[in-house]
Amino acid sequence: MDKATKTQKVRDLYGPAGRLPVFAAFGVMLFSVFAAMVGVATKDETAKDQHGSLLLSRDLEIREMSDGAIGVFDVESGDQIENYAKNRGGFIRAAKRGIDRVRDIESVPSATPFQLASWSDGAITLRDTGTGKVIVVSSFGLQNKRDFTALLTAGGTETAPVMNGAAED
Repeated sequence: MDKATKTQKVRDLYGPAGRLPVFAAFGVMLFSVFAAMVGVATKDETAKDQHGSLLLSRDLEIREMSDGAIGVFDVESGDQIENYAKNRGGFIRAAKRGIDRVRDIESVPSATPFQLASWSDGAITLRDTGTGKVIVVSSFGLQNKRDFTALLTAGGTETAPVMNGAAED
């Protein structure tokens, strides 16, 4: 086989630019894997870095009840602090189902608690302690922010969270 035939076979295999596109694609793939690994390694610090200092947090268990309601329980006391009937709590129901899909993929038990937190910049976050997934619930509207803030203080918690530098009414 002569050199021209070999060159033609290489061009047929790799295209007119030769091996460059193959190496470029491989480089992009390696970079993506590296970026994903760095993201996974730093996921727990993200909320703290973005939202300032933690003002108040509460560990919650969110359960789907046999009657279709959503029950919210304080992990520390075991007390039920909220019950959303079938036609109520649409956002918390959707957030739970979204996180449950991630939990199923990562084989995280459904009873793993969530951490609900209030931050110095006014953000309210719901973090799945099993997967590290964080939902900034305050970015989904004032009513959702109020609903989740109420969960922080429900059932006798005496410390009210501070929002945007002042206590909310």
